[in-house]
Amino acid sequence: MLFQNLHHLATKGVAITLKVTDAGAGKLEVNVFPDAGKSGTPLLAKSFVATPTELDADFASVISEYCTVNGTLKEQLEGIQEQAAAAVAQAKDKSAAASNKSKPGKSTPALQEEEPAEGGEGNDSPGPAGESQQVPFTL
Repeated sequence: MLFQNLHHLATKGVAITLKVTDAGAGKLEVNVFPDAGKSGTPLLAKSFVATPTELDADFASVISEYCTVNGTLKEQLEGIQEQAAAAVAQAKDKSAAASNKSKPGKSTPALQEEEPAEGGEGNDSPGPAGESQQVPFTL
């Protein structure tokens, strides 16, 4: 089972280097160093410390989970990259649409002046103290 899981990664272009050292107290430290190689996706290195008996019993399943998690991370990264590319394309489309609306040659309403109030012809005063007149402005 151990080598079946490693084969699965190898077929995806991932090379695995195992470094086994004495961890003291009758335990071994096994470091797993993946090399993204042809896959192009960096994978996480991992270190395991256990007795040789525990490693014999469980290391194959640990590597199986490691392969599954790293495969899932790769798929998640690819999904995020696809979403980012789609968002960029959508933003470009919106930007192009917005710039087309503001290009010269398109008719845009001009500023409109209000008629002076009755009896107030030529009255340019701002109105009551502290208030300003509202001039309609449309684009």
